[in-house]
Parts: sequence; structure tokens; C-alpha cells
Amino acid sequence: MLVAADLAVMAAAWIPVLLLTIGDGDRRPAESLFVALSAAGLALAIMRYEGLYLSRLCAVRSIEVRLITRSSIYTALGLVLADRVVFAPLDTHLRLQEIAIGAVAMLVLLVAERSVYRAVLRSTRQSGAHARDVVVLGAGSHAARLVSVIGDHPDYGMKVVGVLGELDDARSNGLDHLWLGTIDHTERITVESGVTGVVLSASASEFPGITALVKRLQARGLHVQVSNGLAGFDVQRIRQLHIAREPMIYLEQSKPRRIDHLTKRLIDVSISLTVLTVLSPVLLLIAAAIKSDGGPVFFKQERVGRHGKHFKVFKFRTMVVDAEARLAELMKDNERSGPLFKMDVDPRVTKVGRILRLSSLDEVPQLFNVLSGKMSIVGPRPALPKEVLEFDDDLRRRELVKPGITGLWQVEARDSPSFDAYRRLDLFYVDNWTVPGDLDIMLDTFEHLLGRVVRAVKGEPTQVSHAPMSTVTDPIADVTPIGGVLDEQPTSLAMVQRTA
Repeated sequence: MLVAADLAVMAAAWIPVLLLTIGDGDRRPAESLFVALSAAGLALAIMRYEGLYLSRLCAVRSIEVRLITRSSIYTALGLVLADRVVFAPLDTHLRLQEIAIGAVAMLVLLVAERSVYRAVLRSTRQSGAHARDVVVLGAGSHAARLVSVIGDHPDYGMKVVGVLGELDDARSNGLDHLWLGTIDHTERITVESGVTGVVLSASASEFPGITALVKRLQARGLHVQVSNGLAGFDVQRIRQLHIAREPMIYLEQSKPRRIDHLTKRLIDVSISLTVLTVLSPVLLLIAAAIKSDGGPVFFKQERVGRHGKHFKVFKFRTMVVDAEARLAELMKDNERSGPLFKMDVDPRVTKVGRILRLSSLDEVPQLFNVLSGKMSIVGPRPALPKEVLEFDDDLRRRELVKPGITGLWQVEARDSPSFDAYRRLDLFYVDNWTVPGDLDIMLDTFEHLLGRVVRAVKGEPTQVSHAPMSTVTDPIADVTPIGGVLDEQPTSLAMVQRTA
């Protein structure tokens, strides 16, 4: 399906560009069509060579975009060579300008098309489809963390069906329900369980004969992934090195420059002004629709921003005016375990509010917070003051950057009840943020919005609940859709009790 979509997009990129030069008399329409199809075929071969049909490479958007960019450049260079060697004898010529325009169009359309494909794939994977069954080697604390991370991110297409290690370790780390046996029995268990991949935890590297075991597993055609035991480091900061042929990695320092901060601010202001200008007629209609029920247009809430400073965050009101008073009576219908409250169909949400939440238009007023410098387009979700009181010093490091309308947690694990995912992803962003990374999160936000629309069209819940992967008390108070940061009611257990 992806190959067919890529071919269609590349044809759409090259055919119009090459046909535009028909009026110059250099090429006949049939010749332009031949060149365009040749360009699409060449690009497809290059993309396959670059690994753009391997999920282990395309699972990381930044890597996928880099490979698409490189494929576009190689396609352009290939056409320059073909123009001299293949097309010249046929009396067909290409101009450098049209090759450059075609390559840029190919790049833009491929990134857009694959974003749509990724959104649809993520939507289906949320329900458990198209997932690779894997076993985790190791039963220690790091193995438990891997199981939690994989469970928090079903959109990556992996499902842990068991762990292999010592039973006592599995019991002490809450993995006894997944325990299948010891690492000695890995080959037999992988065959019996029918898994197609194994994930090695850091502790598994200490197992005697692990190297020989990995080679035998690969000989059987199993996919092998190895965790280095480190957390919180972006893959872009990892450099592959070796010492005497022993595989090693080097971790680059993360040091944003002043120009990076200025660029981020320029992007924030540019996007905010553009969106507010383009959507101004729509925003006026939304305000009128909300006002028609007699309540206020905006919902305002105090949040904690950069360096711990408090500020008011704005969004369009999506719930009835007495939403907080009605929360206690809905607790019996809570669709989440633990301290979170969440209903996919919340009766307190107004008709207008449902449309706004599905499209995330209720978040647009936060762009005024961005223009004022209190927020950024991308950053950690701004926390409630009551939540911050429950954060430890390490999690308070999220206040080193501006809070955002969307962020890494919102696009990676927004539907997960795991507080560990919230903590891990927010701190990961603080420690690794880059301008390209922000652009990547913006594109991911679009994909998740598209995925919600796809699920809504299919009649499925727009937010998918997962089984809790962590027993840590979660003080997160908002349960808005992906990309959102606010809600009109408190949802931590203590706050629910106070409301009741």
C-alpha cells in the first residue's frame, strides 16, 4: 500500500513539472510523460535502497524525513546523469530548474503523504492491529521499564507477549504474569510462541553466551533490538563508535545556542500570527456559537510557566458552565483506572465543544499566550499549581523551558494513563530539545489530529485507553484530546474528593 501511494505521489510531483515545458517545444507530451515515469521509478529504487520501506528506520520521523530528503537529492542527481547518458541520444532534454523543482515537490509531497499514512497506521495500531509480537530478554527493573515503554506506545507496532529471565526477578518487578521461562530456553520459547522479534534489556547482556544466542536468533530470522540501558538521550545525540571492534556509543552534549532560541521564538510568532489571521473569521463564528448558550466564550485557568511563574491560559469553553459541579455524579462512569477521570463521551461537553475538541480548534486562543511570550507552540504541558506541589525537584526541571500548546507527551503518550510516560517524555524534551525536533512534534501533532478524525469517521473512540503501566500516583489534571493542554474540571483523586 505504501509503495503504491509513494508512486502516485511521485508521479504527481514530476508529471506536472515536466509537462509545463511543453510550450517551449523542447519535448513532446509523450516524452515528458516518459521522463516523469522514469523519475518516479528511479526515486522508488533509491528509496528502497535507503531503507524507506523498513519500519525500524521509518518509525523515527526525523530519520524518515532525512532519508526522504537524501532520496530526493539522489533522484535529482540521477536525472542530471540520465539527461546526459540516456535522454540525450533520444533527443530529449531536461533543464536543471525543472529537475530542482521536481525534487522539491517530491520531497514535500512524500513527507505529507507519509504523514497521512502514518496517521492511519497509528490509528489502527492503537487498537492492537499490525503489531509485532516480541519477547523481552531479562526480568529486572530495566526489563520492566522496557515493557512499560512498549505498552505506552502501541503506535510503534510492538506487543510484548512475555519476558525471559529469572522468576524471582520477574516477581519482584511485577512481571510474573509475563514470565515464560529463563533465557536458557529462549530459542524454544520463541518458536513455540511464534514471536518475530526479541528485545534485549541491559541486564541480558550479562548472560553467558548472549552473543552466540543473538546470532542463532538472527539465523532463525528473528528481529533483534538491544537496549543500551540509558534513558533520556535523543537518538540524534548518539554516535556509533567502537574500541577494538567492540560496539560502543558516544553521547554528544546537548547545548542549544542562542540562535536556536531566537529561531524558536521566530517560529512561534510567525505561526501564531499566521493562524490567527487566517482563522479569524472562523474564530468569530466559534465565539458566537459558544456565546449562544449563555456562558462565557473563553475558559481561563492559572498554570505554572517557565521558571515557576504563574499565568492565565486561554481556550474556547467546550463544557457546560457547571461542569465542575457535575463531576462527582459522573465518577461511576469513569473509563480510567487510578486517579484519572476520563469519559470518551462526556455529557458535560457541549455540541459545539465536541466539534472543537475533535478539531483542536478549542486550543487556538492559546496562541495569544504564545504571542505574549508565556508559552511556545511546542513544550511541556503547563501544569496546575496544585500539580506542581506534587512534583519532585527533577520533574520541576520542566520549568526550564516555556510550556507548549503541544509537546512530546501529547503526541507520544497522550492517551496513556501512565505518569511515568508523562514524566519521562517531558524531561526528555527538556534535555534534548532542538528546532528540528520542534518541527517534528508539530508534524506529529497534525498526524494525531488526523488520526482522531479517522477514528471518528470509523465510529471508534477518538481517544484510546490503555491499561495502566505504572503504579505511580498521577497528579495530571487535564484529559483533553491530543495536542490540548487544558480542561474544565479537576481530575486528580484528591481534587475529585474535594469537589464531592
